[in-house]
Amino acid sequence: MKRWRFFITVLMIQLELTFSLRTSFFVKVGAIILKQGLFLVMWGFFFNKYNSINGWHFEEMLAMLGLTVFSIGVVELLFYGVRDLSAIVDNNQLDHYLTQPKGVLINVALSKGDISAISEIIYGLILLIISGYLISELLFLLLILPLGVLFIFSLYLYLGSISFYMKNSQGFVHDLIQNANTVATQPNCAYHGFFKIFTMTILPTTYLSFFPIEFLRGHMIYNLLYAYGGTLLFFFLAYTFFYQGLKRYESGNSISQKY
Repeated sequence: MKRWRFFITVLMIQLELTFSLRTSFFVKVGAIILKQGLFLVMWGFFFNKYNSINGWHFEEMLAMLGLTVFSIGVVELLFYGVRDLSAIVDNNQLDHYLTQPKGVLINVALSKGDISAISEIIYGLILLIISGYLISELLFLLLILPLGVLFIFSLYLYLGSISFYMKNSQGFVHDLIQNANTVATQPNCAYHGFFKIFTMTILPTTYLSFFPIEFLRGHMIYNLLYAYGGTLLFFFLAYTFFYQGLKRYESGNSISQKY
């Protein structure tokens, strides 16, 4: 119960800070909606010409985009700290969280929030409605949407933790996250060979943008099990990667304080 109070308090503070700058907020929201809308128009032209990609039609593409964009929006609204982890590490701001009684990861995750990400949440839901899956597969989507949020959280944590092992990596990690989001919003059904293996291991976007949609298409339970198993394993690896890196950070700070 205390954790939920802490979570709600932090969120309310973030809302107050954001709405104190209403103009910049609405400009940013408008820019995000415009950018996503242009992206959708591009794919609309593509599917008008080619009809399908390895069995996926425009409806599946919309569902995949909706799931991914919604998940990104939720994580960036509530847990932007993991998105900005590389900056926190590079600027030695973790010291503040190490002295707090609550877990380091939850404190870092809740330390920042981007309220303009509400536009991505709304846009993701609109895409799911247009795809038809939000209405016809609502119960299954209630199982899949939290999974998507956990995957994006794990992805940001995984890539952000690289900063523990590389100095001054903020720009590099930022580019990695941007590219990872781009890969996650592409039709994974089109990947073959090495790139298919890459998206199942090193950058496992398959568990977000392929298996959940395949489950919605055919209700084959193994696709849902692959999605859950892969995402939970990915979270465990990202979590371990973070705390192993945190040990290096604490050790480095101890050494610097002695000298």
